[in-house]
Amino acid sequence: MTGYAARPSDFFDEAERENHARQWGLPAGDLTAYVRAMRDKATTPNGVLGSKLMWNDFDWLRSSIRPPAGTDAGLEFMRTTFPDPQFVWLRREDKVRQADSLTERYADLVLSAMSSRSTRDP
Repeated sequence: MTGYAARPSDFFDEAERENHARQWGLPAGDLTAYVRAMRDKATTPNGVLGSKLMWNDFDWLRSSIRPPAGTDAGLEFMRTTFPDPQFVWLRREDKVRQADSLTERYADLVLSAMSSRSTRDP
């Protein structure tokens, strides 16, 4: 393992943000503290931090920060938080398989929510 890809994770996914914040002892919903901890914990010695950032993560960022007027919150966040970022644009050619994958993900989320609810209710 070279370490070039850092310790990639989906750090901006809501469930992962909550899990990492809890693991790292951070206050819930504190974006600044979360990003600082993420950079400290996930950046490898060679200076690489790898994270997946989906379109819906940008929606969350837009509602979480107040950028200067006339700028995009998600893009402004990336520019100020990660100096000189390198982006890799991934997309699937097989849109049917992509839809299947998304459907499976949503089904897993629903089952997970139902499971956690049943363990809390007597």
